Amino acid sequence: QRQGDSDEALKAFTEAVLLYGEMGDTRAEANLVHMIGLIYKTKGQIDSALSSFREAMRLYHEMDDGQGEAKELNDIGQIYRDQGNLEEALTYYQKALKINQTFKDQYGEASTLMNIAFVYVSRGDSEEGLKLAREALKTFQKIGAQKEAATVAENIKKAEELLKRRKKEKSKK
Repeated sequence: QRQGDSDEALKAFTEAVLLYGEMGDTRAEANLVHMIGLIYKTKGQIDSALSSFREAMRLYHEMDDGQGEAKELNDIGQIYRDQGNLEEALTYYQKALKINQTFKDQYGEASTLMNIAFVYVSRGDSEEGLKLAREALKTFQKIGAQKEAATVAENIKKAEELLKRRKKEKSKK
């Protein structure tokens, strides 16, 4: 049933993308192409998801919508991160961070900093990852994103505890 639902959604969204394109509604077109990318990602069709995210990114760029463009860069980065391609993920996250900073999107900046922090921790550079996570936490707190700040604070606490345990284990050897 669920497979059929996502196939139906893909069909409907694809038809709607064509209509919005004909009408010249680039924002609606970009939003739907993004949704198509999410469906493909959920279905495990990664190449199609990447293609959709790149197309949505192009449309957002065309509209000078930095927030939308950065969102797509983060989604592409997440796919590469999930595949274990951390360097490629980092490249996309850094592009997103630059756009978020240019457009003064503090929420987007903090979210992207968390993505970058995750890459650093995954590469074994926990100190840099924690530094970036703390920067994201400050930004989330500053803009009143309490739920996000609480999640980041909890993740920082867990990471610090893990680092302490690792240091103790190393000193015992």
